[in-house]
This record gives sequence, structure tokens and C-alpha cells, in this order.
Amino acid sequence: MALKDEIKCTRKEYFATATLKQKFEYLIHYYGPTALLIAAILGFILYAVLQTVLQPKIVLNGTFINLYTYDTKNEANELGAKYLKEKGIDTSKYTAKFGSNLVISSDLAVSQQASQALISQVSAGILDFTVGSSDHLLSYGYEQIFADLTTILSEEQIKKYEPYFLYIDKEILLQKENATFEELESIEYPDCTKPEDMKNPIPVFISITESDIINDLYGFSDPHRCIGIVFNGKNQENAIEFLDYIMK
Repeated sequence: MALKDEIKCTRKEYFATATLKQKFEYLIHYYGPTALLIAAILGFILYAVLQTVLQPKIVLNGTFINLYTYDTKNEANELGAKYLKEKGIDTSKYTAKFGSNLVISSDLAVSQQASQALISQVSAGILDFTVGSSDHLLSYGYEQIFADLTTILSEEQIKKYEPYFLYIDKEILLQKENATFEELESIEYPDCTKPEDMKNPIPVFISITESDIINDLYGFSDPHRCIGIVFNGKNQENAIEFLDYIMK
């Protein structure tokens, strides 16, 4: 008889005469660690699934650059909650995620980190809008991160916001596409407030310096503060509605 068969036979004889307690102790001794490992894995999978199912769905994802106010994370998310409540959206099922930890400054390392984070979010299609100074956002505008506002706004909205439009020049985009690295370094961006000085102006930002909601969030006004709506955001329509909300 093979060893494997002898073990099976011995186990069968043992179980035939063992008490219920002895059988339970035998199973725990030989199969306990494996059973616990399987239970732990199944528990982790169940927890991950429940977290995904029960977490509120993100219906608007934005980031605020250089938000220096006290307790910025809570204040930014409170703004998102206020917006959803005003729209009559159930905040137990849906949420607005507003980031406030990106800083662009004279510190090159800090600015590079912020740039990488911003571009990563855009590449993943999870960012819907960005608020910041036009001085900081202009270079991203020329990376074609933000949508041409004439293609996503209604005629009524275009008429309303046109006085606040900030522009990039499509001619510069064409220059960048054909430029060498050295030539890229020497390209000068025209004043985003003067489309008349551009060959082919495209509105990609809206000045929000008159938004009390945003000025209250930042704690100070900024003559260059603007908002850009990301070209591939999953919640672009909601981003446009948020624009209406902060500019009301």
C-alpha cells in the first residue's frame, strides 16, 4: 500500500472512533493555518469591495493651486459639499473631491512635484478643473491640458463669460510642435489678456477674480486667478456647472 493510501486509511480509522471534540482539534491542528489564511484573503477582498461600493461616487474632481489658507483640505472639501447641497445632490451617495496640496513657487523641486502630480491626474482622466494664477497655469494651457471654452460652453455662457476669457495663441502651439529643445526654451508666450495681439487666440481660462466664493476660500484676492476646465475630465459638465456656481 502506498504511503498516501496508508495516511488516508489511518485518518479514516481515527475519525471513525474519535469524539467530536477530537475531530475538531484534529482539523484545527492540520488545516487551521490554511483556513485562517483563506479567511483573511476573503475578508480583505470583501472589505475592498464594500469600500468601493459604499464610498460616495466622485462627481467632481478639482485642484486649487497655492491654496495657503488655514486647514485648506477641509475648507476646499467643504466648498465641494456646499456646491453639491445647493444642486440638491445627496452627499451620502456623491462627493466632490477638491485637492489643495499643489504648490508652485520659486522652489524648483516643489514646482516640479506639483507639475508631475497635475499632469498625472490629467493623464488618468480624473481631474475636471484647476484653479490657480494665470501666471502658473499658462504653460499648462500651452500643453493643451485645458479645453477650448468655445467648444464646451453654451452660446449663452460664452456671451456671459467672454469678458473674462483668457487666451493662448494657437500659433504658439504650432511653433512648439516643430521646435527643437533649444527653441522651446526661447519661446515667449503672449499676454493671455490680449487676444488682439495673437494670431489665432483660443480661450482656455476664465478669470474668477470677482468670485467671492473663491476669494473667501483663498483668503485674499488675486488679479490673475483663473479656472481652466480639463479637456478630458470625466465630469466636464459638472465642472461647467461649478463655474456657474462660483461666478453667480
